[in-house]
Amino acid sequence: MPQKEQQARAIIDRLLKQSGWHLCDANEANIHSHRGVAVREFALQSGHGFADYPLYLDGAAAGIIEAKKEGHTLSGVETQADKYAQGLPAGYNATQGTFLGRLRQMPGLVTEGLWPAQIKAITNLEKSLCENRPRALIQMATGSGKTFTAISFIYRLIKFACARRVLFLVDRANLGDQTLKEFQQYVLPYNNFKFSEEYAVQGSANAARGQEPEEANLWAQVLDKFAGSKFGRTSVRREARSAMDGAKQYFDAYLIGLTATPNKQTFGFFHQNLVMEYPHEQAVADGVNVNYDVYRIKTRITEGGSRVEAGYYVEQQDRDKLAGQPIWTHVVRPPPVSG
Repeated sequence: MPQKEQQARAIIDRLLKQSGWHLCDANEANIHSHRGVAVREFALQSGHGFADYPLYLDGAAAGIIEAKKEGHTLSGVETQADKYAQGLPAGYNATQGTFLGRLRQMPGLVTEGLWPAQIKAITNLEKSLCENRPRALIQMATGSGKTFTAISFIYRLIKFACARRVLFLVDRANLGDQTLKEFQQYVLPYNNFKFSEEYAVQGSANAARGQEPEEANLWAQVLDKFAGSKFGRTSVRREARSAMDGAKQYFDAYLIGLTATPNKQTFGFFHQNLVMEYPHEQAVADGVNVNYDVYRIKTRITEGGSRVEAGYYVEQQDRDKLAGQPIWTHVVRPPPVSG
């Protein structure tokens, strides 16, 4: 057995004894010898492997402790726990103290100030999270309040599910600045405080001053500057198609996508889990957005054509990739062309 695993088991053994559990090996276990019995390395029913520490209370299965190395996240452990539970004669999955357990116990959504589409998006997203689905996609038309929707459910995740950190990832600096301002202006539904007055919010500009993400509950950051390993719980991202595949490797977290125009790659990345679909046409019908009119503008040149005179040239700017200096060249146009 590796040394780190031996050390971990020694710590677990000590804590179980201090908590009043009777500890024994599987080959000498008697689950009726004490009210609370913890069994080391117990073989489950065929096909379900071994459990590190099954717990028995009054002779009935009460839970399982799974030993993991220090720093191991809880992502994916629920599936393993479910498999263990199926291999026990009786038992339950005790998740009340976990992020997932707290998600399932959150109070109802305060709907004041939200569009019906935003209410539906938040409700469907929280249902998806409670089902422990690691990725979810919200598709809402431009101008229908995606960022406001995101701030609303982020607040709930931090306040009620005790999410330690949330990364709001964008692909352009101006979106980062805009998002940060919206967080700072957001009025919380349970009091008159602003979001940034109750929880720490940082933007990508803070990275230049050496501030670390751990100091904030919310970190709004530009795609090419993030430190993904800092965020082990929840990441909200506005779609950045070109960098999506490269960015996903950094996160061991729930990923929530916000976009107005998803494509096949986006659906694939979020495991086809579209929790909200709100197209422009529906937003217009609901009075959330204003419809557009298409105008054709006619000009003399577009209708009758034009001529390019002989010897006409334009200046074209290129850039020396090494020196970073502009290079100006003359581009000579071809002979005159009519039409």
